[in-house]
Amino acid sequence: MPARTVGRHVHLRRTLQPSIGYTGGPLAAGLPARRRALALQSPAPLARGIAARNPAQCVQERQRPSVRSCRSGCVAAAPPRVLGRVALARGRLGFAVRLAQAPASAARGRPSPLAWHAPIDSTMAPLRIGLIGAGENTRRRHIPGFQSQADVEIVCVANRTAASAQRVAHEFGIPRVHAHWRDVIADPAVDAVCIGTWPYLHAAATCAALAAGKHVLCEARMAMNCAEARAMLAAQQQSDRVAMLVLSPLGLRGDAVMRELVGGGYLGSVREIYVRGFASTYADPHTPLHWRQRGELSGVNILTLGILYETVCRWFGQAESVVAQTALFTSRRVDPETGLLSDVDIPDSVSVLARMASGAQCVFHLSGAVYHGGSPRVEAHGSHGTLHYDLGSDAISGATAQETQMAAVDIPPERAGRWNVEADFVAAIREGRPIQFTTFRDGLRYMQFTEAVRRSAAAGQRVHLESV
Repeated sequence: MPARTVGRHVHLRRTLQPSIGYTGGPLAAGLPARRRALALQSPAPLARGIAARNPAQCVQERQRPSVRSCRSGCVAAAPPRVLGRVALARGRLGFAVRLAQAPASAARGRPSPLAWHAPIDSTMAPLRIGLIGAGENTRRRHIPGFQSQADVEIVCVANRTAASAQRVAHEFGIPRVHAHWRDVIADPAVDAVCIGTWPYLHAAATCAALAAGKHVLCEARMAMNCAEARAMLAAQQQSDRVAMLVLSPLGLRGDAVMRELVGGGYLGSVREIYVRGFASTYADPHTPLHWRQRGELSGVNILTLGILYETVCRWFGQAESVVAQTALFTSRRVDPETGLLSDVDIPDSVSVLARMASGAQCVFHLSGAVYHGGSPRVEAHGSHGTLHYDLGSDAISGATAQETQMAAVDIPPERAGRWNVEADFVAAIREGRPIQFTTFRDGLRYMQFTEAVRRSAAAGQRVHLESV
């Protein structure tokens, strides 16, 4: 099907040499030397980043910005409905995306959980997919998922290096390798793109693809910060293309049963929600630095906070405000790309007390520095009963107020959810099928929560999500 540009264009301006040009290795041209780490245990750098009014102000400081300074603080300081020039990233990204105004609906309200799209093409001509990034989740899930669909072809791929892209192409029979992600978008044989990069590139690639008339499936987490998420939503609203995020798979198998139980009054009025996620990923101080621990690549995202919040929202709705604190137990780790010690930007642990719109209290306690922490879980306690969901085993248990002990809750095979991301994306394009998991509006909401947590931890005070 022919690609076309609809609505207002998203203009890209080169600011630095593209670092993911794939011809100079993982540290290709444009990657700046890593500078001072984000002082997560002190609110000053983050507060300074939030207060920044323009990119020049951050540059004048001559230091590595906090997660929301140069890269995103300049945007966050703008009025919530107006996005000027968005400095999406420095170094590896090398772009700025200019958008006009993001509608007010992009920043507030409780939209329908389904996003409807008119059918694009009913001729069943092959749908041609281009891959931007081919990391583990793309290789393990997206490529097999697309290749299992009738009349769907993956026609090209671009990855962080030409060699890695070539390996993926050889392994999965993809006919073309592009040197740069923008070449995938410019390819006239591409109808839709699957963006499987780290968050630092999500906004730029998404906005460019939608402006070029391509459908977009973007990996989670949605973006580096709230400003980028708003830019992505605005670009989607100005286009008639399908735009969809990869869902949180946590709790997917029992999702329909949980919705039925909660919606049917099993808990009564929900009073307390407890969300726990312990892992040993960063428990060993000798473990090398991971990209998720680098603010320049991951943004405001912390551990599995966003993915867990997305799951909680499906069953219990949104949070109104948060009070948070974080801890960083190992402040420096060896960067596997350079072999040098480097500062860690992202906390090892986060605790959040959230006030939900329903009036319930919700506690999130996540740590990546815990041995033998067990499975992540969600507990919900209400006026009529209790439900526990073990997210590791997808086991639900519950008890009413009159019962004396918890009992297993069955998930019938016909009600069990399963991974269907690629088929859902294809159906949204071909049939106009509504998107249930996960819309760009949903993504903006979890980015608001995550950024509110970072702001609260930095400032030591309650932050309301509507202010983010």
